[in-house]
Amino acid sequence: MELLAPAGSPEALVAAVQGGADAVYLGFGPLNARRNAKNFTEEQLDQIHAPIGLPIGGQMPAEIAVSIMAEIVQEKNRHFRTYCDEEVEAAVRRRTPGTMVTIIEKKGSSPRGTGSKMFVFRDGSTAGSIGGGKVEFEAGKHAVNIRNTETKVYELGQGAGDLGMICGGTVRVLFEPVNM
Repeated sequence: MELLAPAGSPEALVAAVQGGADAVYLGFGPLNARRNAKNFTEEQLDQIHAPIGLPIGGQMPAEIAVSIMAEIVQEKNRHFRTYCDEEVEAAVRRRTPGTMVTIIEKKGSSPRGTGSKMFVFRDGSTAGSIGGGKVEFEAGKHAVNIRNTETKVYELGQGAGDLGMICGGTVRVLFEPVNM
């Protein structure tokens, strides 16, 4: 069961969440009592998105839910451009010996973007992803033998010397020995 709680003040908002509310209704618009009650500062109110969701014309509840989730993804990615899997972070925090593999430059089409990370353990197993397929396989093989920081360029096309991937782009990958 979802608990929806109205919140008319910052204190009520905190109390609702601490009390187990799954969602908190603030309500907005020119006639909104909460905005006009002045118990939130303008700065606090300006941080809240209203109306919620991207304007994709959703009419049905499922379509409206998609527009809301799309805005959440957009906001999440607005300030956090790199990708780091929890397993990758855990390996580094545990001081596990291995190689951090990071896409530092991307040109054209590739499965993952700049900042994507993969940790390659000494036994060749991996955590995270820099795109899968042949690029990840080749980078993983190379990473096992890394002793010094270096970069390597992978051509993701199907021409001579390329990896035979359909993407067709190019990625520059940074290999960094960790806890060696």
